[in-house]
Amino acid sequence: MQRDHLRYHPLVRDFLEDRLEREPGGRDAISALHRTVAEAAEASDWRTACYHYSVVGDTAAIGRTIDGAVEEIIARGEVAVVAPYLSAGAFERHFTSHEVLRSRAEARVGLSRRALHRAQAIAESDPESVLALTNLASMAFAVGDADLAWATAQSLADSSDSERSEIGQGWNALIEASVDGDLRETIELLTRIRVAQHARGHGHHEAITLINLALHYKVRGDADATLLNARSAMSLLANDPASAEMASARAVTGWALAHQGDLKAARDLYRLALAEANESSRVEVLLESAEVELLYGSSQQAVDLRDQAAPLIATMPAIRPFADVMDAAIALRERRLDLAGPIVEHFRVGAFAIGAGLKAHQLALRAQWSLLSANPEAAAEIRVAINHAESQGADFWLDIDRLLLGLAEGRSALNREVRRLSDGGSVYFGALAEHFVDRLADLEADEFECVRLEMERRPERWLTALRDALTNGSESSVRAAQCLDVIGSAEDVPLLRRFSKRRPAERDLGRGLARRVAEHVFVEDQGRVAIAIGARRVEGTQIRRKVLTLLCFLLSRPRFSSTRDEVLEALWPEFEPGVALNSLNQTVYFLRRVFEPSYREDTSPGYVRHESDLVWLDRQLVSSRTQTCADFVRSLASNPSPEEVQRLLSMYRGQFALDFAYEEWAVQHRETLHASYLQVVERSVASDMATGHWDRGIVTARVALSVDHEAEHIEASLVRLLRLSGAHAAAAEQYEHYSSVLKEALGIEPPPLDAL
Repeated sequence: MQRDHLRYHPLVRDFLEDRLEREPGGRDAISALHRTVAEAAEASDWRTACYHYSVVGDTAAIGRTIDGAVEEIIARGEVAVVAPYLSAGAFERHFTSHEVLRSRAEARVGLSRRALHRAQAIAESDPESVLALTNLASMAFAVGDADLAWATAQSLADSSDSERSEIGQGWNALIEASVDGDLRETIELLTRIRVAQHARGHGHHEAITLINLALHYKVRGDADATLLNARSAMSLLANDPASAEMASARAVTGWALAHQGDLKAARDLYRLALAEANESSRVEVLLESAEVELLYGSSQQAVDLRDQAAPLIATMPAIRPFADVMDAAIALRERRLDLAGPIVEHFRVGAFAIGAGLKAHQLALRAQWSLLSANPEAAAEIRVAINHAESQGADFWLDIDRLLLGLAEGRSALNREVRRLSDGGSVYFGALAEHFVDRLADLEADEFECVRLEMERRPERWLTALRDALTNGSESSVRAAQCLDVIGSAEDVPLLRRFSKRRPAERDLGRGLARRVAEHVFVEDQGRVAIAIGARRVEGTQIRRKVLTLLCFLLSRPRFSSTRDEVLEALWPEFEPGVALNSLNQTVYFLRRVFEPSYREDTSPGYVRHESDLVWLDRQLVSSRTQTCADFVRSLASNPSPEEVQRLLSMYRGQFALDFAYEEWAVQHRETLHASYLQVVERSVASDMATGHWDRGIVTARVALSVDHEAEHIEASLVRLLRLSGAHAAAAEQYEHYSSVLKEALGIEPPPLDAL
């Protein structure tokens, strides 16, 4: 392929330019070259043209070039690139396009009110400019002035220019979607606009359209389509991560992820959006994030986000409708009907706003308040909301409204709606968690199971409502307690145990939860003993000797269990039975408090059990290194793979409980596992020697000898492997150690080195 230009290395270029400049007439020649390049590029590459015009100081040409490329600059999102040229100095001629770009630059850095004022001034000074009208609609939309945006967009829609008319129709469709506009038709229109923008290479405009598509699919309840469009927008905006558009894309992506069940990813994304958003876009992200928390997560986090938005809302009246729906939703979730009532009654339902589905949201909240308030007209209010959501295609709110109607119409209707949404739509149960928890007793067995499974998918959304139900004495309290026993946290164990005392049939409530949320105990019982309890570590030297003895004794028994008589005989053989039993009880008392410093029998998960004639450790809550190794050795085939051998080498760190090296009860447990370990190692080393894997065999043997330096068979094999690998000096030195072990430990004469 033939190249149409040459590019020199920067150092070569600078050298040649400097040489030309020093020659007679060189400066003029350089200026002429810059102008030639600029004039050639002016019609097709405004960046190149402006750069070369700036070198020769031709501001008039720069202004002319920018004016000619203004649509491309805006459509491609290159406002930040052009801004330095606009601020560098005055131009001889006034261009409307320059003021439009300045307005866009102000909006980009968060000065939205200033950007709008400038846009209004531009439109007043040049009322025939389609560019000025387009910019005014965009700035009005950005600050949330829906009425101004709609009126301006209508002027564009009436334009004879098809592209401008298309843009105006798009703006109007977006604004009308906040009230009664058909979301399905708007999505079709936006999709056509997006295709045209993509064909023109207008990436910035395309990204904005993709974000609007995502926001409309959100109201449609289509998380997959929302995610697809929002991620495509983020890809186009990758070079401008701090823009308001990127903040919007991240926020709506967060909703989609939360709706699909990944609340953590949603939170990570909106925190990133908040960290990088400017002031004008920050309030939008805060309110969108608060909505995510209200629908799928924590009411407290929703309140915190709303509080952070409060100072910004005070300076942005146009955002008030969205703040009002958040305030109403928070009050309803917290059952503050006295606060929610005045807000929902004063909703400006039907007023234009910047946000698809706002009216549907307002009607759903008003219906929810009516139902919670036991309003006799609640069913009628809900039907109004249903009819609107159905006609608009706002399926997200439609599903919520239908659930509200099921709740209002009684047991049969409620079960019917649960069945309808049980296959793929159960996420909507959580949006009405407070209502559902009140009515758990009305659900049939299968329908109750559907709701309970949704609680397990998104537990955080249900916890407060379930906790409240245990204290209000409703008919649903037992089922609420059963659900909390599955999805609760450690703080719910005392609550459930207190509740169980009032319900003899539910006397075990809380015990299963206590075990599920308990910190796992892992005993490092090879070498010196230490205990890891969650993130806490307790050295064996910090524990009373008898307490540590009881722990290790139980670890040495099959399934960590022993009869009481075996314990007494092993630990207190010289005591009278009554005295020994009293000592055992005290030792169990202190061992329990090693695991749980604030141990209470009623709420304990039961790490240590002493019942009837048995004493044991719960193997679901307690494990040890020796037991882990023993289980692994038992799982091995007769000829384990090299990978399995390496895993055992990394797992086994020494013989059992050296703190009790001379206790009879520890000997068999220690020696049985150690012999099994040596057997696996010896076979592996022999296999490596026979198959020529000498280096691997050397490593294996050395690791084993670091654990047991008196394993003479393994050391003899190591000497052979070193000699086979050609490491004769190392073999001789290892042989010296091997000889001393045989002589001093076993009292036998070693074979000659050559014999090995």
